[in-house]
Amino acid sequence: EGAGGAGGEEAEDDGWWLRVLDLELNHRHLRKVAHLERLKNLRVLSICDNELTAIKGLEQLYQLEELLLEENHIQRIEGLSSLTRLKKLDLGKNRIARIEGLEGLGALQQLSLEDNLVESLRGLDPVAGLMEAYLGNNALPDIKEVMLLRSLPKLVILDLSGNPLVAAPAYRLFSLFHLKRLKVLDGVGVEPGEQAAANDMFVGRLTEEVLVEKVGHRFWEGVTELDLANNKIRDLAGLMSPSNFPAIRMLNLDNNGLQDLSGLAGLSSLVVLRINNNRLESLYPDRAEKRGGGEGTGGALQTLLSLEVLQAGGNDIVSVAACRNLRLPTLKVLFLQDNGLTRTEGLEGLTGLRELVLDKNKMRFLDPPGLAGLGHLRELRLEDNGLKSLCNLSPLPRLLALHLGANRIADMNELDRLMPMVSLIELSLANNPVARKQMYRATVIQKIMNLRVLDHRDVTPEERERVDCLFGLDSRAQGPRVDMMGYGGAPGVAV
Repeated sequence: EGAGGAGGEEAEDDGWWLRVLDLELNHRHLRKVAHLERLKNLRVLSICDNELTAIKGLEQLYQLEELLLEENHIQRIEGLSSLTRLKKLDLGKNRIARIEGLEGLGALQQLSLEDNLVESLRGLDPVAGLMEAYLGNNALPDIKEVMLLRSLPKLVILDLSGNPLVAAPAYRLFSLFHLKRLKVLDGVGVEPGEQAAANDMFVGRLTEEVLVEKVGHRFWEGVTELDLANNKIRDLAGLMSPSNFPAIRMLNLDNNGLQDLSGLAGLSSLVVLRINNNRLESLYPDRAEKRGGGEGTGGALQTLLSLEVLQAGGNDIVSVAACRNLRLPTLKVLFLQDNGLTRTEGLEGLTGLRELVLDKNKMRFLDPPGLAGLGHLRELRLEDNGLKSLCNLSPLPRLLALHLGANRIADMNELDRLMPMVSLIELSLANNPVARKQMYRATVIQKIMNLRVLDHRDVTPEERERVDCLFGLDSRAQGPRVDMMGYGGAPGVAV
């Protein structure tokens, strides 16, 4: 009977432990806790204002949802990985310097670490479901720490007040820009206008984090090639400086929102610059310098002393007149297609050019002296401009390839203007009215003696022989009869 009675008391005791859901042990000068494993259904545990130096003895509280350890002497976050149901963790007013040990806490929604010694926000990645983070009065030094919270997509309440980083200019807007779901920051609700202001200030601004992501490290001195295309960049923020990138040779800035080249000044090692499909209004001088009045010294482009290739198609450049003052003897390739150019005036100063692309502009004619100063030009593209005349196109004594397709050239006499181009071996006039006229192909071949490709079709020796005979240039007057088919078609048939 005694044994049975003891067993009943033990069973009743076990039942009591299982019924405990909330345990409060505050203000008891506790230095450690133990023997809590029998509280199998415990949901809330509060051990605030004690003398704990470590988080131990809680590993088997599998049902725990709230753990309050505020105002102790804890130095590390540890021993919590088995508490997979934990939703709230309060470790304020301790001595924690590093965020760690949160692995396994996928259900955590609220974390309090106020009044500690935390120096970085690294370590929060495991708690992707976190909605509230209280980290006021710590030692967070740099505003860039805020960007580490972007891995918390559900974060709506954040308190960083009392940290050194809040003294940074535009701290609040910077935080709201990078943490777009925030509803409350440092105890103050987020107003709709603040989010708009944050976007206006920071959208398109190049950051060190973007550069680190692209390069893979923070040591940029040896970087020779960098691809920043398709990043919506409006402002290079002083990061593309010669001190950061002294060895850069190739830079791709295609498909961004840059309005001038001012952020590239001094990159004297740069050889290839791609800045297609941005919002450039001018190559020279810089847009910012133009606003100040006068042409100045030319800004960034003049300082790119090694530049050989510049691609600036698909921008808003309507004039290159000021380029007559630009001295870039190394520049060999210039792409200016799909801008708003109406004149070539100014390009004659770029005397070192070998290739010039001016397709899809609005050039109805070429200004005198045209492109006469480009004595080294090898390839010229002027397709889809609306050109009606080839006046002022010559002389270009070294020109090898000329592309004039999709213009409005209609008069066969315009072809005479190509005769001085003695080096020309490739020509395109396709999709011009003149290309639909009878004897067009034969006439072009006859006028340009060294031509090898016309409208993307090879000029074979046999074809040239037929042309020579057709125009009475064959010295073998008594030779065999040459087949003229292909050049004697009916009017209006392209040949």
